[in-house]
Amino acid sequence: MKRIIYILTVALLPIVAQGQVTFSHPGGFYTDTFSLSMTMAEPTCTIHYTLNGCVPTADDPQYTEPLPMSTELYSRSELYRIVASPRHIWHSPDSVEHAIVVRAALFDSQGQRCSKVTTATYFIDTLLGRHISLPVVSLCVDSAALFDHDTGIYVPGALYDSLNWEITGNYCQHGREWERWASFTFYNHDSTSISQTCGLRIRGASQRLKRQKSFSLYSRAEYGAKKFNYHFFVNRSQTSYKRLALRGWDATYGWDDTGVNDWLCQKIADSLLCDNLASRPVALFINGEYWGIYFLSEKADEHYIEEHHGVDHDDVDLLSWWDGTVESGSADRWQSLWEWFADADLTTDDNYRYLADKIDMDAIIDYIIAEVFVSNVDWPGNNLRFWSTPETKWRWIFYDADAALSLYRPNSEILGYLTCDDSTMTYPSSPYATLLFRQLLSNAEFRNKAIERFHHLASTAFAYERTRSLLDTIIDLVEAEVPHQQARFDNGITLEIWRTRIDYIYNYLEQKAISMPTDFADHVGINSTEQPFTRIFPNPTKGQAMLYLGTATGDITIGIYDIYGHTAGTINSNGQSCLVLPTLPRGVYLIHVGNTSIPLRWVVL
Repeated sequence: MKRIIYILTVALLPIVAQGQVTFSHPGGFYTDTFSLSMTMAEPTCTIHYTLNGCVPTADDPQYTEPLPMSTELYSRSELYRIVASPRHIWHSPDSVEHAIVVRAALFDSQGQRCSKVTTATYFIDTLLGRHISLPVVSLCVDSAALFDHDTGIYVPGALYDSLNWEITGNYCQHGREWERWASFTFYNHDSTSISQTCGLRIRGASQRLKRQKSFSLYSRAEYGAKKFNYHFFVNRSQTSYKRLALRGWDATYGWDDTGVNDWLCQKIADSLLCDNLASRPVALFINGEYWGIYFLSEKADEHYIEEHHGVDHDDVDLLSWWDGTVESGSADRWQSLWEWFADADLTTDDNYRYLADKIDMDAIIDYIIAEVFVSNVDWPGNNLRFWSTPETKWRWIFYDADAALSLYRPNSEILGYLTCDDSTMTYPSSPYATLLFRQLLSNAEFRNKAIERFHHLASTAFAYERTRSLLDTIIDLVEAEVPHQQARFDNGITLEIWRTRIDYIYNYLEQKAISMPTDFADHVGINSTEQPFTRIFPNPTKGQAMLYLGTATGDITIGIYDIYGHTAGTINSNGQSCLVLPTLPRGVYLIHVGNTSIPLRWVVL
């Protein structure tokens, strides 16, 4: 037998322990079967255990001899058959894959539990018929907490109304009352993992209705740990998280069904000045039953802001819509600011400077550009998170891009959403949702800064070489798991169809890096009385590139320099506003137009 990785998982329950059960084999990934032994340090106690993910009681089987690890130990609960969505969208697979979940505790002669619960989940290749290459999250929850008609948080249940099926059901409820205890274990494919008891809630909007729902995870002292202390995300320095999210793969169902959109967009946004959320793909098992591909992610709340910005979460005002809908804190400061800029003339320098003291302009420029570049068509009338404290400026979090990256949507659509002033429109954009953007874009300094920034990002963060590499990465991680996701939640998207739609994303990234910055500049407009805005198209380029000088007239000298400052070429405009740049070897060049102090960056591939 070859042991790949292992970890012992201990469910931290609010009970004074008298020792606890020890397993001979910690939970984790194994290639072959074995026999599991249980031992204890309290000879006056007995061991009782469960195989269905529930907390053991004295009425459950007593341990007397090693358990041969076989399919006989799979849970027989068949949770996957329980109707968990409105009937017209419900579908149950014929079967699901299983891991073996063992939960055990000590009981005294009176049948009272006198130890913490030891929990382990075993993923055995020979039983599964495959090796799971993704990290795994195992949730163990008393079945009634999820599926009871009255109190279960995963089902339509007692609160479901078929006449209002989109907004009713147990799974549509919010708040602490609808939080349930769960044993959470993250099994990584190395020697480090984490396990603890936490709070579990259903999260999201329309995804609450779907078969594959998303979850929020809450660490609390009453569960045994105030934080999730683990380095979950390689692109983050944080090793401690108050809350986490499990975002279901099917969140993109109805958009393009690729599953990877938000992950990819968040990775693209990593290098931007706005806030964004780290995530990683995992396979989820609930009480030993396979629940498909999820993304373990940061949760966009006041604790995220505290963790990233060093502010006290109690000081954070976190809002989720333009009218001041409060997620945390208060909307008073935002509503006061909104009332002011709704009628302010931002073409004047004094008014713009006043607003710049309240809003992080560099951050909101990157936020706007990111949403536009990925064509998030479920925005700006939805999917908002923005925040500040009394001592900090307002900032936006790049949040939920499941509806992004569709090749078939023209640039004009998302640009129209950005500046919508059609009073008959309420979703996905509206004059109310675009008021701030339209006001900001009326200011020449802001507008030109945004245009220049977009062109810069087109050759850096949005450059196809970078975004293609990011998409390659996620494909390498999840492709082997996609057929199993499809078998679990059949939505008609075969592996072949999925690969075709992934190809669309590749095409999108290549095309939009070239076309979107220029279309953005054209859409927001250049006032002819302002200083001409220069840009290179396409950039980067593998062939001929053009230099646009806007409204420039007269004879302007354009100098081209390599990164060492050596002259690579010189051309004259001769009164023309569109010039062909010379063919140059691969490299990065700086282009100075006349005596401008800010050069353009040109990448030749």
